[in-house]
Amino acid sequence: MRLTAFDFFSDGRAAVSTWNGDVWLVSGLDEKLDHVTWKRFAAGLFEPLGLRIVNDEVFVLCRDQLMRLHDLNGDGEADFYECFNNDTWVSPSYHGFAFDLQTDHAGNFYYTRCGQRVDPALPLNGGMVKVSKDGSRAELIATGLRAANGMAVGPNDEIVCGDNQGNWVPSSRINWIKTGGFYGYLPHARREPPPTDYEKPICWLPMTIDNSSGGQAWVTSDRWGPLKGQLLHTSYGRARCCLC
Repeated sequence: MRLTAFDFFSDGRAAVSTWNGDVWLVSGLDEKLDHVTWKRFAAGLFEPLGLRIVNDEVFVLCRDQLMRLHDLNGDGEADFYECFNNDTWVSPSYHGFAFDLQTDHAGNFYYTRCGQRVDPALPLNGGMVKVSKDGSRAELIATGLRAANGMAVGPNDEIVCGDNQGNWVPSSRINWIKTGGFYGYLPHARREPPPTDYEKPICWLPMTIDNSSGGQAWVTSDRWGPLKGQLLHTSYGRARCCLC
């Protein structure tokens, strides 16, 4: 199914997106998992790689827009696909992905857009994008991201993201995002004169550990024991999880 993102409703059900363009509702996620059911909620979306449930409403980040899905007649299928924000531009480049979808305590949305092989003339690419709570405005709050596959917003609104090794990025890295920061991918620096330095990462990840970075998550539950309060990083390329 090529699953890309998921989040949970207040009743314990999950919503899951796929790269092919579907959103599924998953029920029966209890301790036994002996009666799990899947129901397709939406279809035909453009590479939905981020999903967030806010007040039990499903928001999906697609390559062309941030979308809110509505089930107006209560039959378990979305019948109104609302364009919540489409300030960004779509690139024909394979690498022009929009990744992940997170929120802060004020209700603002965050995601990343790749810069690798994307025309720098297109706005809101190659950086961290912030969308206002009401969807009325999107802005780049950090630049110079090459191919940031995933991110996280921490318990105190800390923002981190990964980035993938390649041109201008010698090894995969985990970034602590600062407003106005530049993170190394020079073609999308979006400032003159071009910077001669960049924000240093939390850590560099050797190719043998992570050749294609995924998203991150803070451990906030006591059930994780001594790992509570730690930051976890996932590797898409190595299919593993690292403790930061």
